[in-house]
Amino acid sequence: MICFHVSDLHGRQERYEKLFAEIIKEKPEVVLMGGDLLPHGISNNRFISGYLKNKLRTLKEILKKEFPKFLIIMGNDDPKKFEKDFENLSDENLIFYLNLKKISIGDYQFYGYSYVPPTPFRMKDWEKYDVSRYTEPGIIPPEEGYITSQRAQYDIKYSTIKEDIQNYLGNEDLSKSVILFHTPPYNTKLDLVRPVLIENVETDKHAGSIAVRNFIELKQPLITLHGHLHESSCLSGAWHDRIGNTYCFNAAYHKSELSIIKFDLSAPQDAKRILI
Repeated sequence: MICFHVSDLHGRQERYEKLFAEIIKEKPEVVLMGGDLLPHGISNNRFISGYLKNKLRTLKEILKKEFPKFLIIMGNDDPKKFEKDFENLSDENLIFYLNLKKISIGDYQFYGYSYVPPTPFRMKDWEKYDVSRYTEPGIIPPEEGYITSQRAQYDIKYSTIKEDIQNYLGNEDLSKSVILFHTPPYNTKLDLVRPVLIENVETDKHAGSIAVRNFIELKQPLITLHGHLHESSCLSGAWHDRIGNTYCFNAAYHKSELSIIKFDLSAPQDAKRILI
């Protein structure tokens, strides 16, 4: 089963056009889109209900039975108030909205999770504390930012990625699973950022999720897919890593090209990244 993984397209239509052209050319069975898909500062849903819907409809007309399964999550830069618009695309069978859901395709199971640990940015729709209520210097806690959709104050202030993952995936057999995270796992080649000095203290150069890292070590899914940290592959020199037997890929990219990770589920060790 041939899969494409992309992330952090940030509404740039030239990247979407390159992706759709590559899909027509190679006809993957599954396309996994790992969040931060919408333009910055979006104030309405025209990108989803206009551009994206029309492009997916056209692609479906061209490919017919070879139209791939689009599995999509949102990321921390995507206002949650537009979640319903992605769900509407699911209702039209153009995508499958994967956040906190499961879909089986052939012998494999696919899962998705959008939340990231707290960041320095003010929008907190898709941010949660990681394993505790600790935050690094310079980070804005979830309860001190703003959200674009209704969310319980208790959830904002106290819930964690660790608890979410345990409730969502803790009892699943993940031996033949692909999990689409927006955040990368902590202390890997996939979560490097440039440290900054705050009150003469250098911040952590790793910005991934400890909860995701611990989960992968414990449950050993087949493949995990990530995005979020654009510069990591430049700083580490790698877009892939392994945690035990789990293959981990990050499709986020800091330059203008589209980054696509292509892999066969029967041979994840042969995955490759192309830049278009």
